[in-house]
Amino acid sequence: MSTVQARVCRSAGRLLFAALLAALMTIPMSGAAMAGGSDGGVGIYTKDVYIMDYVGDTGLEPNTPGVPYWNSPDVKVCPTTVPCATGVSAPAYTTSYIFVTLRNPGPYGSGTDVGTLRLYFTYAGGSAVWPADWTPLNSAIVTVPPGVTTVLLPWTTSGPGLVSTLYRWVSPDDPMLYEGTNAYQNAQFNNNVAWKNFSVV
Repeated sequence: MSTVQARVCRSAGRLLFAALLAALMTIPMSGAAMAGGSDGGVGIYTKDVYIMDYVGDTGLEPNTPGVPYWNSPDVKVCPTTVPCATGVSAPAYTTSYIFVTLRNPGPYGSGTDVGTLRLYFTYAGGSAVWPADWTPLNSAIVTVPPGVTTVLLPWTTSGPGLVSTLYRWVSPDDPMLYEGTNAYQNAQFNNNVAWKNFSVV
């Protein structure tokens, strides 16, 4: 099978999966951010950049049920612009730096991609409704060649507490498979969506 035929088969498989998912899901259209908007949607994938939801995640969708989607290993917060080994907390009322790892290619495409990494936050935790409960925090237009690309996003924290952060890779060549009001589920069904909880202390 040629490379072109393989990509067509993968794209057809993703579209079939999207159609089956839409048929099985019971989320009403009034509460879903479905495909077709300017921020990405269901379409033919030619590129595939992904962010891991858990250690060992290969970007296949839907992801493994039951794993914690709130602790992406590809996201960490550090006190300076120098990458740190691990990052789980940030000082209140200061500027910290979030490092996000973008992986290319995923299982559904290949080649250099250009898109926007969008960062959102909420204090509502697992009950947060997408997009109503999420506030845009930062974004960056990024060129992602094959391999691993790390993006640095400054974050000026507010008061202490648990903060949930959401990351969306938005690209016309790598659209979302599906997005509904359940942000946790969106992370499971889209390899360009990731979630990370941080403690602000």
